[in-house]
Amino acid sequence: MIGLVIESGVGFDNSSVSTDRPHAAMPLVEFIDTVPNIVNEAHSTDDQTAESLSKLVRDQFTILKFSPALTYSVRRAFFALSQIEADFVPACSRADLPSTCEKVMLHNPVHWRSYCTVGGLKGRVARRFGYSDRIHNYRASRQSPQRSSG
Repeated sequence: MIGLVIESGVGFDNSSVSTDRPHAAMPLVEFIDTVPNIVNEAHSTDDQTAESLSKLVRDQFTILKFSPALTYSVRRAFFALSQIEADFVPACSRADLPSTCEKVMLHNPVHWRSYCTVGGLKGRVARRFGYSDRIHNYRASRQSPQRSSG
């Protein structure tokens, strides 16, 4: 083990990014000094400013975790490709990824319900474009090919 993942206090919710750590996080920051050969890993450092990231490093967060921003960017790229699809592919042959994702997520809300508590149009916008991207928790299920018995 080389690091301890802790909630540094910076992060984001579905609609905003926080850059200032609350004082409540400081005991966790100070704890790392008592453990030899272990470093802090800051959780949810996506979309932080250079100044905020510098403060984290100064406070001994040696590992900065980035990942939701990547899936958020990939989703935006795929949705943009869906717009191109709408311009060039007949409606009956489109994948229509945004609508497909919406249907799958509404059918099984277990992965996003606690991250998106608003309903209606605001909920739809949050599911499709919120910082707390939960679409990456869904994947296509594939049926196993049937084996013939004879």
